[in-house]
Amino acid sequence: MAEASRRAGWGRLRRWLFVLVALVLVLIGALAWYASDAARVVTLFAEVLRRDLGLALTHAPEPEVSLFPSLRVELRDYRIDVVATGRPLAWGSALELEIPWRALRADTLLIERVVLEAPVFHAAGLEGWTLRRAGDAAPPRWPRVAGGVLVRDAKYISSGAPSRVFEHIDLAISPIEAGRELVADASWTRDANAPALDLDLTGATRNTDDGLALDDALIVLSERNGPALRFAGKLRYADTTRYAIEGRGEAERVPSVIASLVAATDPQPPTQFTLALTADSTHWRLVANGAVAGAALDADLRIAALPDLSRPLPELFATLERDVSGHFRIARLRVGDIAFDNFEITGDEAPAPQQ
Repeated sequence: MAEASRRAGWGRLRRWLFVLVALVLVLIGALAWYASDAARVVTLFAEVLRRDLGLALTHAPEPEVSLFPSLRVELRDYRIDVVATGRPLAWGSALELEIPWRALRADTLLIERVVLEAPVFHAAGLEGWTLRRAGDAAPPRWPRVAGGVLVRDAKYISSGAPSRVFEHIDLAISPIEAGRELVADASWTRDANAPALDLDLTGATRNTDDGLALDDALIVLSERNGPALRFAGKLRYADTTRYAIEGRGEAERVPSVIASLVAATDPQPPTQFTLALTADSTHWRLVANGAVAGAALDADLRIAALPDLSRPLPELFATLERDVSGHFRIARLRVGDIAFDNFEITGDEAPAPQQ
């Protein structure tokens, strides 16, 4: 009886070993097939970027393929340029495509998630980039990425002169799809001595005749474990030069990055304001009313180019005089180390602050 039991146990063990070896061989075969097909996946991804977003992808040859913990194709030393201008928009050492297992038998590109590690984004690349192709009346198409896009430890370079650099940016974006809620979370640090900032965006997406709309959008800007500013309204996006934001902002206390601009008193009065911002290829229009950290605000501006508040005051005022028209009044404003009371811009004249 004991001998029969041992033989039965050994038989079961051999069957399990056979199954295990078969599974390993299948996985090795799948990986070998997938690795040989990685070039097809990358080619399809590049075609989608060019066709739907107007972006050109280049990278080092021989993509790296891994099987665990998921199917992944990694592109090294990549660069993303704007097709219309040839300007670089982003570059980095690693761009990873997570692919679902069903992609092994799919005829079209299937992407679970796109992950960018330590990329560098340059704002100058946004100039001249449009999501709409010439003669195409249909709204922009967004690539289908089931799990969204994840960006870790990014760097952003502004287009000013001199440019400003923002580092340690993390960003997670859910899939962009009409009828589906959009969720985006971002965090970054201004400098080593400032608290980290978090920006959360949610909204119900809807296709429009020329782009994408977010109805019932909610934007929350907050310091890590600190005060938060909530902005509720609507967003419209056609391309990088045409968009609109309108809504109402409220906060018991605003984050220090905003409070420092209006030289807020302590204790800080509540913030309540309405804002409408529109942009096209020639100018921005800003209409705002209310109070920010207790500083009364009334503005109706047409802006040809955004001013760089870090510039010396004479240069800043010259820029405002040249590129800004309309009126802007705020009870308090801090520019660098200097605070103004009743800062005002009226008509096409130079700003006339009262210090």
